[in-house]
Amino acid sequence: MNPPEYLGDGVYATTDGYAIEIRLNSHNDPVVVYLEPAVMEKLIAYYQQSKPRPVDEVFKPKKPLRRDAKGNLIPWDEEHDYFMAFDPANPDLPMD
Repeated sequence: MNPPEYLGDGVYATTDGYAIEIRLNSHNDPVVVYLEPAVMEKLIAYYQQSKPRPVDEVFKPKKPLRRDAKGNLIPWDEEHDYFMAFDPANPDLPMD
């Protein structure tokens, strides 16, 4: 049997040459799931059809929209995660 490999999120996996054994929290904990080849194929198919999205797309809040006095959208600064400066006294100046 191969030594357990840490996959992330507290999940350890190993194989006995036939199926995949899953342990949680420690490689010394008892086997939680024994995935035989047919079940593993179904799990892979489920993963592929569920079309997982990147974690930052799933959990990152949507960017809020703000408008200036003229109704123009104020750009969101991706790098610093805030709205770019807007001077209401000079609404025609470019925002930086």
